[in-house]
Amino acid sequence: MTTAEPNVSTALTNAGIGAGMLLLAAVVLALGGNDEETALRSLPVVDARGLATQRVGAEVLLEGRIGDHPVLESGLVALQRQQAVGVTRPGSNDIRLAWAPGPVTLPAPLVVVTPGGPVMFRNTDFAWRDPPRTAGQPSLVTAGSVRLVGFAAGDPATVRATVIDAERAEVRALEVAGGTRDAYVRSARIADGVTYVIGGFFGLLGAGLLAAGGLGLRRARPRATAAGAAGAAGAAARVAPGDR
Repeated sequence: MTTAEPNVSTALTNAGIGAGMLLLAAVVLALGGNDEETALRSLPVVDARGLATQRVGAEVLLEGRIGDHPVLESGLVALQRQQAVGVTRPGSNDIRLAWAPGPVTLPAPLVVVTPGGPVMFRNTDFAWRDPPRTAGQPSLVTAGSVRLVGFAAGDPATVRATVIDAERAEVRALEVAGGTRDAYVRSARIADGVTYVIGGFFGLLGAGLLAAGGLGLRRARPRATAAGAAGAAGAAARVAPGDR
């Protein structure tokens, strides 16, 4: 094996990894970089009475407070159990703990009270964002630790939903966020920023590896040519004495 062969192999490996990183960056940005903040700002903010002006299936934002439901556990009337799990940081082997969503317990039906009256949820399979209360979290969190997050009666909440029955003020909730509409939009802005940072990181890393691979191939090619020429000259020198 010539000296150039390992260099070519390394260069091709770097180029392949770089191309994969660029593809991963494109996927991350395509799936996550959809400018959620702009989408939320474009939705009409309505209350129970305002639902009557919306067509069935229309997507809206509702701003209000969680209804006066009976307490389920730890002062919460709507709760989600979460478990601590180890996750790998993007671009490294470092492992950190994150809270994975688990089973949800809700009143039937969950109601949000808006300035125009109560709005009832027809479903329970909505996403959660920034629930305002945490209960039962151990002082030392390890993998497998469990906690509760959720809402107490009267907590402010913003709901992204689609209209099911405007006259009866019934909706299908898509996501329930703790706090006001402004807080919800700020949270979306942060999430969009994180997506772009991760996608940009993989993109820069991929471009660097691809460039390094290309440069390595350019450097290896003259070495391979020179090595081949030297080998041919040596062979000729070895044959020449036998021909005399």
